[in-house]
Amino acid sequence: MADIKAGDSALKTMVDRFLAVFPYECDVVNIEDFPFQGGCINCFNCSATGKCFYKDGFDESLRGTIHKHDAIIYAFCIQDHSMGSRFKMYDDRQFCNGHRTVTMGTPFGYIIDGLYSQENNLRTVLEARAQVGGNFLAGVAGNEAGTDGALQRLSDSLCYAMENGIVMP
Repeated sequence: MADIKAGDSALKTMVDRFLAVFPYECDVVNIEDFPFQGGCINCFNCSATGKCFYKDGFDESLRGTIHKHDAIIYAFCIQDHSMGSRFKMYDDRQFCNGHRTVTMGTPFGYIIDGLYSQENNLRTVLEARAQVGGNFLAGVAGNEAGTDGALQRLSDSLCYAMENGIVMP
């Protein structure tokens, strides 16, 4: 799951490098290509019906495509001390399952373009996402230093979680 905008060559390069070292087949879904009608409006329609207020097909795509995978890698560029508005919209709209996480127990990791080590709030948010969803956080690979090593460690950790059925409490 990536938020690769036109001109995000550093992020695209890191995603391509990860794909080269990860031994399993991957689908790259770029949320830039999804026709979101808007962000979560906190109407809680999904709590009653399991369907999002918007009729853009995101909830079906999320359940039928994205979350049928054995693991998920999220990739984005840090923007304004966060994951960026489009990725935030994707993140918020994941609650279309009646505000229950649909990735419960799925191992995941992050590929991040930017100075992640200086983003304490963002780090807290990403770690909390894993804890709330009972997800094994395989790691975060960035391009601050040692990018190839970080991507290899992320790949190794994610493989370990998948191959051993790691599920967090």
